[in-house]
Amino acid sequence: MTSPPSSGEATGLDRAAAVGAIENLLDVRRFADARARAAALLGEQPDDPRVLCLLAQTLLGLGEHASALQTAQRAIAVSPEEEWGHRLASLAYEKLGQYWFARDAAQRATILAPHRWQAWIQLADTAHALASEHQALHAATEALRLAPHKSAPHVVYGRLLMERDPIRARSAFEEALRVEPGDAAARNNLAVLDLRTNNLRQAGEGLIRAAAANPQDTVAQHNLRVTVHAIVSRTCLAVFVFTILVARSLTIVGEAMGRVQLPFAIIWIVTEALALGYLTWWLRQLTAPLRRHLWYLVSRDAILSVVVAGLAVVGILGTVGVVTSGPVGLTTRALALLVVIAVRILTAISVRRLRY
Repeated sequence: MTSPPSSGEATGLDRAAAVGAIENLLDVRRFADARARAAALLGEQPDDPRVLCLLAQTLLGLGEHASALQTAQRAIAVSPEEEWGHRLASLAYEKLGQYWFARDAAQRATILAPHRWQAWIQLADTAHALASEHQALHAATEALRLAPHKSAPHVVYGRLLMERDPIRARSAFEEALRVEPGDAAARNNLAVLDLRTNNLRQAGEGLIRAAAANPQDTVAQHNLRVTVHAIVSRTCLAVFVFTILVARSLTIVGEAMGRVQLPFAIIWIVTEALALGYLTWWLRQLTAPLRRHLWYLVSRDAILSVVVAGLAVVGILGTVGVVTSGPVGLTTRALALLVVIAVRILTAISVRRLRY
């Protein structure tokens, strides 16, 4: 017959359960609840390095980066030979834009725990931020060697290759999705590659999946907004090309033949109907979620609203420019061209702000 556990043993079991509860809260991103429980445990034992690290991780999730750094430094002071505190300090430094300190802390983490792939990933990220590409690739390769069955090392490795070798980067992201089909970062980065090659439909669908996989992550949502900007901008350019090049050419021929009124009016209407039909068909090729997000963004996004308004203005000015000759026609066509250029500039600015 076993004796009942002592009060000390019971307290230890209760504390372990409380720590496990905090970890579960972090897994479901309930950061406020996790912080409250971690603070309660630290009230009982202020120098518990594991709980200090959990609190630092919680503060990072809440966006309180300075407080997270202070807490990670407390964990390091209590247990300087533990890798986790140094890695969390590196993350906090990185969020604060202090990349040199972030890399130093990440290097210390890899020295203390060279078998921890998470430490190598953090070193790869911070070295990349400092343009130390050789060190970043070495760290990412080491993370891949240690954890080929995890998606995160593949994502980091692919991100380092996006500028220099998009084909290998795509392969890395696809491997990450093979390992973990729900990896939002891999889907987002694949979509960024698609967007750079003007594969707007596939980019949009990939970003919708990425946003659905992690609704709290704003990166995929931002890139999806950029994709929609590009779609509307391309539509605007198509409207301009149609009204100025196609329809105007028909009108000029009609004027030369002296028969603008009936035959060429019919040609104008039929051509316009075909263009509208093509636009409708193209929109229907998008998935239903992407179409819904398109309408949502048009109504909520200020820049996109301007772009869509520009599309309408191009259509109106282009039509007036087609059916009107003389100074009025020339002026409206010139204004339509200026609006198209402005829309293209806005879209180019958005594309440069892609995140990955």
